[in-house]
Amino acid sequence: MVVHARALVGSLVVSMLVLGHVSPARAEEPPAPDAEDGFGACDKFEEKADKEQEAWAREQPKVPFKPEKEETILGGPWVEITRAIGHSGGLIAATVLPSLGAQLRDSKPAPTISFPWSFQIGPALSCTREKGTFVVRKHIPNRIMLEPAIVPVSGSSVGMWVRPGYRLLVHPSSWVAGFGGGVGSTIDLFGFTSGGKKEPFRASLSPEAIIHFGHCCDRGFFTITVRTDIYFAGEDRVLVGGTVGYTYF
Repeated sequence: MVVHARALVGSLVVSMLVLGHVSPARAEEPPAPDAEDGFGACDKFEEKADKEQEAWAREQPKVPFKPEKEETILGGPWVEITRAIGHSGGLIAATVLPSLGAQLRDSKPAPTISFPWSFQIGPALSCTREKGTFVVRKHIPNRIMLEPAIVPVSGSSVGMWVRPGYRLLVHPSSWVAGFGGGVGSTIDLFGFTSGGKKEPFRASLSPEAIIHFGHCCDRGFFTITVRTDIYFAGEDRVLVGGTVGYTYF
């Protein structure tokens, strides 16, 4: 089992190297953002930012009316589309880029490719605001998950599963990493054993531990998960795995 665990860790490290990148050093670091932690503190922080923005807007001179002019390239509205893509690049990347991982099946780890989509619910626990702006970025710890995935098995066999779940992820504004856990159920749509034999349609109880790397409350994080799936049917009843990937929240 020690050898298997080492193989699993090795697979996750390779996945992280594939997804990772090194940011160039900056000559000057920007000033640290204002930050607050706590459910009530974030609400008051946002109210303060809204009031300051309203006061700033009242002090601005009136802008004369300027007729709108459509910007086009080759007759099409490509300017607006490219601007929208530029503003939403991080969200698009987090949506379409898969998380890479491995799942320990009997004698060797099987690679996994998944898309862990996260939807935040409830109040914010941490929040930040860049100097000179009115935008408050929030970290909401409660989120629901939907994670479809494919698992290449032996030969030409490909397994597929989907995992609905819940996560609690705490990431204070002053920490470079957040920590949390979650629980869900991995539903095998097309499952295979480590030997390539087809598993029945089945579901698992699936707890997980999470590490969340990045500066709260910016957008864009590297998220590492370690998960155990306890199935109620089939041959491979207990599977241990993990993933690493880029997430927006």
